[in-house]
Amino acid sequence: MERLSKPFVHLPIDAVDTVVFDPESRFDGDQFDRYASFAEARDAALSSIEIMLDEGDYDGEDHRSELEQMLGHLESAEDLDDIASLPGYRRLLDRLAPKKTVAA
Repeated sequence: MERLSKPFVHLPIDAVDTVVFDPESRFDGDQFDRYASFAEARDAALSSIEIMLDEGDYDGEDHRSELEQMLGHLESAEDLDDIASLPGYRRLLDRLAPKKTVAA
């Protein structure tokens, strides 16, 4: 039932928080936070990214750059469609293990 009522997941991919649409519950609700709306999941991911950036909790300039890029993507996104076609978001999703890849 959770997959139907909370299909959006906030998860880190290589220490960069993002949101994926997971109606099939491929990502365990005990390990990853699930949300009913994209906005809720986006806000959770934004909070995590902002904390990491504010505290300097990142591994080098490449990681900081990825965090800032995802922050911009998520801040401007009203829904998943807004970021699904962006190259930075797609590259991040490509890092997921093949068994966990989800369609955006």
